[in-house]
Parts: sequence; C-alpha cells; structure tokens
Amino acid sequence: MNDIIFDDILKERNRQISKWGGIEHDLGHNPRDWCSFIVRHLGRAQQAAEELRDDDYRKQMVRVGALVVAAIEVFDATGSEGNKTHMCEFILDGGPCQICGQTIFDCENDSQARPSTSPKE
Repeated sequence: MNDIIFDDILKERNRQISKWGGIEHDLGHNPRDWCSFIVRHLGRAQQAAEELRDDDYRKQMVRVGALVVAAIEVFDATGSEGNKTHMCEFILDGGPCQICGQTIFDCENDSQARPSTSPKE
C-alpha cells in the first residue's frame, strides 16, 4: 500500500475538521447526508476524469476518502441504530420524526432538531 495516499486522506480529513468542525459537527449528519456528500464528490471526480483533469480527479478522490472516514467515525460513535445520538428527521411541515414518531416541538431525543416551517399550535 502507498502511505502517501493515506497521508493525503488524513490531511484532507484534518482540513475538513478545521473548516467544518469535528465530530460535534459531523454528528449532525445522518447516513443519507454522508452518502450525498460522497456521491457529490464522486461526480466531481468523474467529471474531472472525463475531462482528463488528473489533478482534480485525484483531489476529489482524496476528498471522497476523507468523507468516508468521517461517515464511519459518525457511524461508530452513534451505533447502527443511532441510539447514542438520535437525530430526528422532521418533515418540513413539522410532521413526525421517522424514527421516534415525535414532532419537532416535543422530541426530547434531539438537541439539534431541524426547524419546521409551521409554528407550534
């Protein structure tokens, strides 16, 4: 294995932490978010490959590697069922969380609940 690759992924992960914050920030993202981030950067890598931009291709692939590391860190911190850090998934109209069934206004499991567009009745 090439240690330079892993060093580059670690450097990119540290850059992401400096820019966005560490695990505290990352815990605000669910598995779908992580997949979206990864797919977005894979798409950028694919475009760079198609346009023969080798430097951009490698840069995006390193970012993908760092995002995969972050996603695994969050998964390991929360467990497969998210029991340690439950992040509610609220429907924009204030509908119930798909996990616990509570609304944005009464969910006690989530300190970072996503805001609703409708006021509490």
